[in-house]
Amino acid sequence: MLKEQALVTEASELSKLLDDSVLRYCELAVPSIEGGHIGSAFLFCTLHGIDWYWPHFNLGLFVGCTFTGCAFRGAIFSGCRFVDCRFEDCTFGPDNLQGECEFNETVWYGCTQKNCIGLGSLVPAEA
Repeated sequence: MLKEQALVTEASELSKLLDDSVLRYCELAVPSIEGGHIGSAFLFCTLHGIDWYWPHFNLGLFVGCTFTGCAFRGAIFSGCRFVDCRFEDCTFGPDNLQGECEFNETVWYGCTQKNCIGLGSLVPAEA
């Protein structure tokens, strides 16, 4: 499914788009979403203020996306590609069972972070 230039603010709507979709020039502002398999392509999207709990990002593609104020708790990123993405004020932390975020075979090309917790040296910090 292709979704273009849309504002998505409901978890139920976002859940339908997370696997096998292409989101282009979308703004995602869902307060929280739990679980789920995320394998879509996000092209030049803005994601802000989303609290993700136990999501499994599997082979997701993120190009030119901006993440602002997002929390990833116990997230698993498997084989994802982040290209020219920007992370600001984001947290990559443990879930309620202290399971840390995992970044198995995920690669970062030209990405930056500012004021983020949990990315460590995976993504260079902005000056």
